[in-house]
Amino acid sequence: MVIPASDGRQELEAGLFALEARNMSEAVDWLRRATFRDPRSAVAQFALARAYLEIGDQSRAQAALVQTRRLLATLPGDALVPESDAVPVETLRQAVQTHLEALAVE
Repeated sequence: MVIPASDGRQELEAGLFALEARNMSEAVDWLRRATFRDPRSAVAQFALARAYLEIGDQSRAQAALVQTRRLLATLPGDALVPESDAVPVETLRQAVQTHLEALAVE
C-alpha cells in the first residue's frame, strides 16, 4: 500500500485547532510540520507566527511573519489567501505589518 505524501493540510488543520484551543506547544509542533511540508503556505506561516508570539518567542515570530510577507508579495491584494477561509491578501498583509511593527517597538 502506498501512502500519499502529505501536502501539509492535515498538519495545518491540527495546528490551527491547537492554536484555537490555546495549546501553544502542540500548535507550534503541528505548524512547524505544516510549514515544512508546504513552505508556500502563508496561512501556516502566519499561524506559526501567532503561536510563537503567544509563547513569547519574538525572534521566531518575526521570522515567520517576514516569510508570510514574502509569500504574499506576489499575490494581488484583492485575491483570497490560498487555504484561508476567504481572507483577502491585503487583509493578511496588514495583519502581518501590524505584528511586525509591534515587534519592532518592543
